[in-house]
Formats: sequence, structure tokens, C-alpha cells
Amino acid sequence: MREETIGEILRKGRVAKNLTLEDVEEKTAIPSPHLLAIELEKFKLIPKDEVETYLQQYAELVDVDAAELLKRYRAQIFASSIETAPVVAEDEKITIVPL
Repeated sequence: MREETIGEILRKGRVAKNLTLEDVEEKTAIPSPHLLAIELEKFKLIPKDEVETYLQQYAELVDVDAAELLKRYRAQIFASSIETAPVVAEDEKITIVPL
């Protein structure tokens, strides 16, 4: 069984409180397209400097542990940065030959 995503956790919290995306937008001032991007795990559609603030505000509104959610987000970002690290092509490698 797979673990719930950040977006799924927040959406579940929102639905449990009977809130629409528009309600969340009104209470947090987070634009609804960004809220939808969060729920769909499309963080690249949100300005980098806003993502963590948005996650924290959204989590607090729907009674989700914001610190745990941010920890999870940072781990996810770190993992994806490792996966997308540039790969050195064979012809770009340097070999050091002892003298």
C-alpha cells in the first residue's frame, strides 16, 4: 500500500472540513490555481519562494501537522533533486593517470 501524497493529505483535510478550494483561497489568500497545483502535486507551477508558506497555511487551516508536512515536502524535494542530478557522459569523464 502506497503512502498518501502531500496533496492527498491536504485535500482529505479540506474535504473533512467541508471546504471548497474557493473557501481555502478566501481564508488563506492562496490563489485557487495554486491550491489545485498543491493537491495535484504540481509544485513546479507555484513560485518556489511561496510553496512552503502555502503548505504551512493550508495545513494549519485543515488541521494537518504543518511541521510534519513541511518535513515531508523537503524530503521529497531533496529526493527529486538527487534523481535529476546531471549525469556525466562517458566522453566527459576525466581519467587521472599516475606519472
